[in-house]
Amino acid sequence: MTIRRLLLERGHRVAVTGRKPDKLQAFLTEAGRPKELMSVVADAADWEATQAAVAQTVEHFGGLDAAIANAGFTSADCFRTGGATISHGDGDPTLWPAMVLTNVLGPALLARAALPHLREHQGRLVLIGSVAGLKNARHPHRPTDRTAHLTTSRCMCWRPPGLVMAGRSRDSMSHIGKALVC
Repeated sequence: MTIRRLLLERGHRVAVTGRKPDKLQAFLTEAGRPKELMSVVADAADWEATQAAVAQTVEHFGGLDAAIANAGFTSADCFRTGGATISHGDGDPTLWPAMVLTNVLGPALLARAALPHLREHQGRLVLIGSVAGLKNARHPHRPTDRTAHLTTSRCMCWRPPGLVMAGRSRDSMSHIGKALVC
């Protein structure tokens, strides 16, 4: 929730999404900023839920200046055990689909749902992946580099007039007024 807190600290209005209503409510209560903050229960890998989250944000705040794809997780078989990394052969492929859908499809769905609103405000699309996306991490259970590839492809061939593709720095969020953080 660090990005959400940063945006709130800078005076932005923020909509946060998540799959767990109790966690969202805890964040809303902790933040204590009802005029600047709203939450939407949504799964980043669900097209209808993503569309609904964008629509609710636009309706609540009157527009959308930024969409930040920040949802992501790693499957349990990616953790280190006993000081050694689990090898590919030890991984559990049944754990990977949900991770790939959230980490790779999720940002694409958010981009597609938010694009018309971002065009209206010359908004920013911020896609955030882990540091593994910047390294040569070519593992089937590490789709974080796919987020970097998605960002690059969107910059090169899908960038409509007026849409800013923001980088990975805090400065890329300095001109955001109304943001949806998925």
